[in-house]
Amino acid sequence: MPVLINQDIWLAYPCLIKLLKCQFPVNVSISIAKLMGALEKPYWAIEAKRVQLVKKYGTLKGDLFIIPSDSEKAGDFAVASSELLMQEWGNLEIEKVKLPQKITSKCEKCGHTTEILFQIEPNLLVPLTELFVEIV
Repeated sequence: MPVLINQDIWLAYPCLIKLLKCQFPVNVSISIAKLMGALEKPYWAIEAKRVQLVKKYGTLKGDLFIIPSDSEKAGDFAVASSELLMQEWGNLEIEKVKLPQKITSKCEKCGHTTEILFQIEPNLLVPLTELFVEIV
């Protein structure tokens, strides 16, 4: 398993939450849940640090922190944020999820078994490929 950086985890975890809402065979759903369990604590630790940076460099307007792009703070935030996301995340043991290309399903009316191509939005799949999922 390649070494994970914070960015890998920070981008993948929200995609896994969306992926878990899809209907998969039980073994695939369990694999997704296990992967989410492995990434949950690191994700929230990274997110907590990111929120600290936003509060440090941004200004509160209503419920939002704003970092004007033309301010010196924006550059400092970009550097600090990049440094955070590029840090390696120690020894995190994860197992890739094997997503099926096709799912077998039975028609509720006639009982006929058919294969359905499983479709996933590219923006959901891109942060997961290579490190976290494998299409079989």
